[in-house]
Amino acid sequence: MARIAIVVAAALVSPAFASVSVRSNSTVDVNQKVLIDGVEVYSQGSGFGALNTCSQFRRDAVNDPARPNIQVCGTSTKVTVFLRNRCKGYYEYSLDVGTCNTGASSTSCVTASPATTRWLMTAQSYQITQC
Repeated sequence: MARIAIVVAAALVSPAFASVSVRSNSTVDVNQKVLIDGVEVYSQGSGFGALNTCSQFRRDAVNDPARPNIQVCGTSTKVTVFLRNRCKGYYEYSLDVGTCNTGASSTSCVTASPATTRWLMTAQSYQITQC
């Protein structure tokens, strides 16, 4: 009896997990990508594992007053940059980078850096989300 319950539970759980992983990747089109200091961290080529995950900027980027340089391409992806580590907001020191406008060109890109927003030179973490 216990074996039947385990088999039934496994059969019910497995399709749910499969549909979640397929659904999260199938909604991301080829134009969506995020580059941090010229390196693709989110795209068809590098994968979408960084979606909805808090990530820290590399130590050398945090110590460089001209970095990070963030580029977000596509109309349904945004990056929220945080001054503090662990993607915690602090007063007005968080910034959304991205178009988030389905009426815009699908190949549009938005950039941000310390040259455009001064406090970014001390930003420590970011999170990629879909709009």
